[in-house]
Amino acid sequence: MLGSRRVMEAPKVTTSEDFAFYQEELPGLFFFLGIDNQTVGSEPVHTHYFQIAEDAFPYGAALHASLATICLSDALRSKAKFLRDEL
Repeated sequence: MLGSRRVMEAPKVTTSEDFAFYQEELPGLFFFLGIDNQTVGSEPVHTHYFQIAEDAFPYGAALHASLATICLSDALRSKAKFLRDEL
């Protein structure tokens, strides 16, 4: 969807994220969405200098919708054990 030259593997970091606990119950994916926009800058997100690159919003929405569609389609085909009522 984005093209391989627009996707980068981020270095592994340790953070105080609870996402790993969710992964004990359901398969999932954690990704960062960003855009290289020199006019907006690249300050860390938890500072008052951070400015969001709204140009990335359509890509993020499309990526989330695409991943959800793939996940649900695969789960229905395989009758995956993680398929629950809420899905």
